[in-house]
Amino acid sequence: MKAIKLILDDEGRQRVIEAIEKAKKIGNAYEVQKLTNLLANSTTYQKSSEEDIVEPGDLITIDVKCSSSKFDFEETIRLVTYPINEHTDIMEISIDSPLGKAIFNQRVGSEISYQVDTMHYSVYLLAKLAVETDKNYSLK
Repeated sequence: MKAIKLILDDEGRQRVIEAIEKAKKIGNAYEVQKLTNLLANSTTYQKSSEEDIVEPGDLITIDVKCSSSKFDFEETIRLVTYPINEHTDIMEISIDSPLGKAIFNQRVGSEISYQVDTMHYSVYLLAKLAVETDKNYSLK
């Protein structure tokens, strides 16, 4: 089984610790072991003080183009450090994915290029959104 490596900020690290405590209270030894291993294999990062830097948890609107096809779309995504939640209205992109690695710590307004196999992609970071509720967003 491949170990999952999390990149956590202080809040994320605290959430994992709380989940471990909750699993201990209900006697779920498997969950305690799994979360303890995740925490042990995690890396902590410091959030940027600059508002326009893309970080985990951020909602951003991107424009993606593929150089070898007519593939072009605009999408609002959330950059995440944890396993993807398939039951959400927002497309979640893992920080460990090629797109996630390309946009992490980049400035809104930047154009970034990355490659997957033989496909070359260009991503323009259009806007960073503030989350007001789960389904209401506003531009930052």
